[in-house]
Amino acid sequence: MFNPSRYAISALLLLVPLAFAASTAVAQLPVSAQAKTLEGKALYAAQPSEATLAKLATARSNYNDDPDDPDNIIWFGRRTAYSGDYRAAIEIFSEGIAKHPSDPRFYRHRGHRYISTRQFDRAISDFQRAVVLMQGMAPQTEPDGPDGGRSAGRRDAWQCLH
Repeated sequence: MFNPSRYAISALLLLVPLAFAASTAVAQLPVSAQAKTLEGKALYAAQPSEATLAKLATARSNYNDDPDDPDNIIWFGRRTAYSGDYRAAIEIFSEGIAKHPSDPRFYRHRGHRYISTRQFDRAISDFQRAVVLMQGMAPQTEPDGPDGGRSAGRRDAWQCLH
């Protein structure tokens, strides 16, 4: 039988030591770096394609037209991350959380970007919050990634915790 708490505890035991190593990494970054490796080397995003930048421009425009719409915030954050600016995406998802604190999608997406920037303790916290907020909700899928696939938010959050 699926036991969610067992997976959460296992994830914590595995990731907490890594979280301590990375907890100050973002605060000490060079301006254009997105994260640091666990060894302390700066990580830089690849140059995004023209298609990625065009999709980001559309998402930004939609967000500017209605900055309170949760889907506009999510897609602006996602497209920002796909363009390689993970730190800005974290800020966008944080704005979404401030505007829509009971929407688990913001915590899940921000958790992924915390992983991208090696902030594992924050990622664990966000995934845990997403799972709590998803309790009692019907399973949902949403468009996934730059390739247009689909993901199941609840399953995705649990997978990140184990």
